[in-house]
Amino acid sequence: RGVEFIDMGRGMVKVRGTRFVPTPSYAVKLEGVRSAGFRTISIAGIRDPIMIGSIDEILDVVRSTVQDSLGREGRDGRVDFHLYGRNGVMGDLEPEPAAHPIELGLLIEAVAPTQEDADTICSLVRSSLLHYGYPGRIATAGNLAFPFSPSDIRTGEVFEFHIYHLLEIENEGLFPIVTIDVDGGTE
Repeated sequence: RGVEFIDMGRGMVKVRGTRFVPTPSYAVKLEGVRSAGFRTISIAGIRDPIMIGSIDEILDVVRSTVQDSLGREGRDGRVDFHLYGRNGVMGDLEPEPAAHPIELGLLIEAVAPTQEDADTICSLVRSSLLHYGYPGRIATAGNLAFPFSPSDIRTGEVFEFHIYHLLEIENEGLFPIVTIDVDGGTE
């Protein structure tokens, strides 16, 4: 029989029908993270249909310009953009991509070895996008709307998976297995 997930209310779920299936060799899963640096973000809205129509090219140029500037200054860091309103959750995996959104939410994410560098990169990207001169641009007051002031938000140290490995071992006694059947006791 298959596994059942039963909503018990108040945020609880009862799981029934799972079973332990031993593998030919005994292994433990090793997981670990390492610091990827520090993150600063900025959240903005975009409403100009001309900018929205060219957003991929604009973001590519700004990213490239910032990366070139960082390289000349001997700084390390990365910039990622997350667009909401056009495939913001699934990105390229979206099965039904939005054709022509009328507005976009933009999350600018800068990650660098120090918090100060992440702040600088985010500020540079935000400022570049705010005043970017794209073909057909009408407004000169700024291309982005910011819901918060100050616009840049430090989120602190960020981590990434560094170890995700199954390690086969001979001594099963290192991590004894206890199976509990909640309907009938301990095996």
